[in-house]
Amino acid sequence: MLSQLPILTAPNWLTFASVGSVIEERVPLNDVLRDSLFYPASWTHGDPVKYLAGNVLSFVYVDYSLTEKRAVNAIGNHGFRGYKSIAIRSLQEEEFSSKGWPALPMEEMRVTGRNAFSGVEAPFCLWSVFERDSTFPPVHGPSRFSLLVVCADGLATFRSLYVGNELSPMAISVMRPGIAFGGNWDDYQEPQSTLARAVRSNRHGLPTLLLDDSANTQGSNPRPCWPEYCELVCRLERYNAWTSAPQFAVWRRPLGCQLI
Repeated sequence: MLSQLPILTAPNWLTFASVGSVIEERVPLNDVLRDSLFYPASWTHGDPVKYLAGNVLSFVYVDYSLTEKRAVNAIGNHGFRGYKSIAIRSLQEEEFSSKGWPALPMEEMRVTGRNAFSGVEAPFCLWSVFERDSTFPPVHGPSRFSLLVVCADGLATFRSLYVGNELSPMAISVMRPGIAFGGNWDDYQEPQSTLARAVRSNRHGLPTLLLDDSANTQGSNPRPCWPEYCELVCRLERYNAWTSAPQFAVWRRPLGCQLI
């Protein structure tokens, strides 16, 4: 967790979650989404959890190239250092949204002129609660955090989960948007991308934090990819040392930043 950001107190829905409640009871979706970190084109990248767990207690990972088998394996067998999943729950389509799984936004895709990755997987949603191992001290991270993994398009999922439930995430990650090799049709790091405009037009507010590993964040004069987030909180080392963007930045949106 980052000392530059507030440390959250675990809410009751997370504190009192049990194996039985995760598996058998209806997922408290609005609670899971409230104050969450939204990470479209996430794959299974763990940096947001590694650094911000404690400042954030609920993470929403979205990627339409994930298979359910790979996601279950990542949660159950790999997970996060010092944590273990207490249970994994697969949400039914009607439990996720009364409107069904988010569909590819074909109109916006036509405007960009890019196509989605040919290997778009069948939609699913998994929910898990992670608990810190007793051998790890509290300084390692919070006692618990929540992870929601969705196989769907990032823009469509943002509209379905957040706009549809009249919410806004506390943080959004636009790291590794997958525009070069990942098969994404929308460059999330562009300030006028379809995702950026959807987040900006959400009447329930902008996220407070932005995680960004664009070229602007490298070097001695970092700048955010979305100009609303003009206060640099910190820069952190990426897990993959070989990547062309060895660092990512955490930005905050203070009052008075110019919107465009």
